[in-house]
Amino acid sequence: MLSLGLGMLSGSIQHFLDFPHYAAVLLPLGVPVTLVAYMARERLSLPRPQLLRLGGVAIAFTLALALGLDVLADELVPHGHDH
Repeated sequence: MLSLGLGMLSGSIQHFLDFPHYAAVLLPLGVPVTLVAYMARERLSLPRPQLLRLGGVAIAFTLALALGLDVLADELVPHGHDH
């Protein structure tokens, strides 16, 4: 799972200009996948309040990243003919 999440992150960064809308979805999804997989691999256990705070921050970061990348992807992709 960790390799999958890191692949989503690095592949999306590397190919953002080639496939901006696809990368704008994969990159933010790679954040929680990588976080959860890393915590599971390292057997990290946080007290409930810290876990909830980490989850909230991760969700907020993921949403902000998704919205920002979606706007950027829209700017990069041509939208028809400009006459």
